[in-house]
Amino acid sequence: MTYMNNQEKIEILKKDIKYRRVTIIIQMIFGLICIRMLQHGYDTMIAVIAAFEITLCLSDFNRIRRNSKELKKLQ
Repeated sequence: MTYMNNQEKIEILKKDIKYRRVTIIIQMIFGLICIRMLQHGYDTMIAVIAAFEITLCLSDFNRIRRNSKELKKLQ
C-alpha cells in the first residue's frame, strides 16, 4: 500500500474538482437539450434521461463540495 503526502492529495483533489466541474457543464447541457426535445413533443423517455442527467449533476456537485472541504483541510 502506498501512502501519499499532502501535496499529492492536494493535486489529485484539484484535478478531480476540475474534472467534475466540466462534467457538470456537459451533463447540464445534455439535460437542457432533453428538456427542450420534450417541449417539442418527443417521447416521455427523454424526460427520464433529462432527470437522470440532472441527478448526476447533483451527485457531482456534492462530490465537489466534499472534495473542496477536504482540500481546505489539507492546505
